[in-house]
Amino acid sequence: MFPPTQSLPGGDPARARRQVGHVGVAERALPSMDYNANISIDIVEYDDLVLIAVEGEVDLSAAGLFEESLAIAGSTDAATIVVDLDRVSFMDSSGVHVLLQFSISEDDRARLRLTRGSPQVRRLMEVTGVRRYLSFGPSPGRDADDARATGRLRLTG
Repeated sequence: MFPPTQSLPGGDPARARRQVGHVGVAERALPSMDYNANISIDIVEYDDLVLIAVEGEVDLSAAGLFEESLAIAGSTDAATIVVDLDRVSFMDSSGVHVLLQFSISEDDRARLRLTRGSPQVRRLMEVTGVRRYLSFGPSPGRDADDARATGRLRLTG
């Protein structure tokens, strides 16, 4: 099990995105930031997949933490990044913006997949019209005791 936070060399998130080569999710962890957010994000790395399980509210106060979790997953060599939105109780345009920006910045957009999300998230995706720009699929599961995981990280705000 990995410690809840580790510092990046130099503490510069932009530097982390520029580094080349495979680095596990625990090695990309940022120090916990003091947000007034009601969110927890579990990042679980498997051999060919990174699961980002989000729980709580994805709003302006949580957008930075959400963005960093995607940057951590994006820096891996995983073939697929799944963002599990099924336990998101609230999401506003800040969360949608983070998802769209990450999707645009990905060299291989096909590796990003979102779960359907909570009813509130599904409605937001329909109303904003972003469903056509993002790929949706089933959740790969959220078993915390899964022995196949090669790395785990929890970010909270």
